Amino acid sequence: MADSWDTQAVSSDVPIRLPSQDAYGIDSFARVLARSIATANASDGLVFAVYGPWGSGKSSACNLILHHLQDEISAGRLAAVTFNPWWFTHQQGLTLAFFRELSASIGKDLPGKARQGMASLGARLSSAGPLLGSIAAAAGLPGSLIENVAAALGKATQLDQTVEELYNEIAAGLRGQTKRFLVVIDDIDRLETDEALEVFRLLKSAGRLPNVVYLLAFDRNLAEKMLSSRFPSDGPGYLEKFIQGGFDLPLPGPRDLQEGVLRVVEEVMGLPPEEKVTRFGNLFYEVCAPFLRLPRDAVRLSNAIRVSWPAVRENVDRADFLALEAIRLFLPGLHKAIRNHPGMLCGPARDDSRPRDVVAREYDETFLRGLPSREAQIAKRGLMRLFPRTESVWSNVFHRLADQWQRDRLVCSEEHFPTYFSFSVTDAAPSKEEIEEVIGFASDAAVFAAAMRKFAQQERRRGGTRAALILDELRVHAKDVPEGSVSSLLEGLFAVVDEIDVEADEAKGLSVRARDNVMRVHWLLNTLLYDSFDQATRGKIIEEACRGASLFWLLDISQRCHDDYHPRESESAGQREALVPRETADRLRAFSLERVRAAAADGSLIHHRRILAILFRWTDLAGHTEVRAWTDRALENDESVVAFADRAVQTSWSQGFGLGGFGDLVSRRSEYVDLQPFAPFLDIDRFRRRVQELAARPDLPAEWRSKIDRFLRTAERHPEVRRQHAE
Repeated sequence: MADSWDTQAVSSDVPIRLPSQDAYGIDSFARVLARSIATANASDGLVFAVYGPWGSGKSSACNLILHHLQDEISAGRLAAVTFNPWWFTHQQGLTLAFFRELSASIGKDLPGKARQGMASLGARLSSAGPLLGSIAAAAGLPGSLIENVAAALGKATQLDQTVEELYNEIAAGLRGQTKRFLVVIDDIDRLETDEALEVFRLLKSAGRLPNVVYLLAFDRNLAEKMLSSRFPSDGPGYLEKFIQGGFDLPLPGPRDLQEGVLRVVEEVMGLPPEEKVTRFGNLFYEVCAPFLRLPRDAVRLSNAIRVSWPAVRENVDRADFLALEAIRLFLPGLHKAIRNHPGMLCGPARDDSRPRDVVAREYDETFLRGLPSREAQIAKRGLMRLFPRTESVWSNVFHRLADQWQRDRLVCSEEHFPTYFSFSVTDAAPSKEEIEEVIGFASDAAVFAAAMRKFAQQERRRGGTRAALILDELRVHAKDVPEGSVSSLLEGLFAVVDEIDVEADEAKGLSVRARDNVMRVHWLLNTLLYDSFDQATRGKIIEEACRGASLFWLLDISQRCHDDYHPRESESAGQREALVPRETADRLRAFSLERVRAAAADGSLIHHRRILAILFRWTDLAGHTEVRAWTDRALENDESVVAFADRAVQTSWSQGFGLGGFGDLVSRRSEYVDLQPFAPFLDIDRFRRRVQELAARPDLPAEWRSKIDRFLRTAERHPEVRRQHAE
């Protein structure tokens, strides 16, 4: 699957043509099928079929298959032609057009007699004379050309040969060819029943020719219904009689479709303010996501956003607008009911003397009547998200925040409801080959390190980088790493842990996955070493790899090895054997102290992303007095103060849970500042004064001011820091 979202492919309903435009994993399927077409034995002819519902990307798959066959076509080993049956009318017209296309593409490579026979066969099978005028007119042919075609067909039909003789003559000519012929027939299910059956009949009989490969694309369920209406006893078995290779087009996962629309949302609508992210996520996953089942669903919603958002962007809430657009597209009846009943939806709950079940039935009848069960549940939860008043009806939960709703221009505000309806405008795992390549890199530390750096720079559609993906996958495939390559793999990995320890790969909220890439490296380390090497060997491997390790990782792994023998008060000794011998742990600890002192001396420490965590580890190694002396000197430097202020702003993620479990579906991101834990090694009062001094400077560089202002703004929201400022 392509790593990037192709906005052009999303902004129109035109099938994609290049792998770089693939956002849903169709290309890997197309690549495999193209290889089969190129290599399969077609001496008796072959018929391949791509099955998929309307809007699933069948036409895109056909285009990509042709793209991957270009080498075969360029080399003269394959000739391809696309036959569009919906351009023609009537069964006989289809037959004539079918053989005319074959004559124009395949016939030119045949001996003269076979070429003439192909034209004649089409005329014989189609009884084309009476229909010639309408067919030519549909194709836009001038009158003189119609007459010429009629004369040629008339001559062809007078040949003193039977249909079987003509067919055998054509087959003989094709059997002697060194090249193959690919005929692509797309969207057969868009034809009328009789026309679709005519195409199938042709392929089942006269269309089956040596060295001719057909690639069909249609909805199998619809085709089988057509066939069952004419051949009740055959039904599905009819297709199996002439299709040798039928393949269901792999549908994209719901997450891929959702992420695709979200990318368009970000591009067109922009990101919501931080305080509105959770509500936006709740509405998107409750109302929009359930309807994104096919690529065309994502295209429709994305197109609606592009067309309608610019006109209302300043006057509506983006989350409400997006949810209502999804309802308009996928539940138009509900959208109409919402538009027609603002009095039942807007504002807080109003006094109603009727029993609650009577009111609930009224709301069910007004908004949910006629909806299938699944859609009714989506509609109900969507209404409760958009219009809190409905929670008092269906969940007995009451909200009275009308002023806030009005300030935020929400659709549930009586003042802003009309704006939303003022117009109606009807949005991975690595391959086996890749992971094998990565394991192959393990024998060379420098090559492996370079590969991991590259992965850390490759963003994923779902967020984060491929570095996290590769680390997780390496852990799964740890047993495939040759024992002789483990040392070099760890040497290369240890050297770049700090570089691949990127914020994008950190877990958000209540994730049960690895917290960050440092934890992923620990997990990989366990899998690589514990089951394959004894403790002494593990110690040698790790100590050797640590000689060139990046700073934070060195401190982290040495702390882990030390804690195996000195568990903290809140911890108990692990049941698993210590990772390395005690003497190795002691040497790593001493080496870590040496390295952190060197980084402090040469000035590189202050720029480290994990500066505060490193200071804690340094304190564990040497005591707070040594670290305090260094931070005192660092506070004399403006750049160091800015770095401390930047890193002091921390992030937390949480999820709220309401009554009946009706809580947030996405995590809430919060920034906070708490300086108290740094007190043992940082003069907090002096640091605070230095921040204020920098904030007062009119000539402060813009990048520094942004970090200082963020610190002050966040600190002001933190009670403990507000108290410190008050003092």
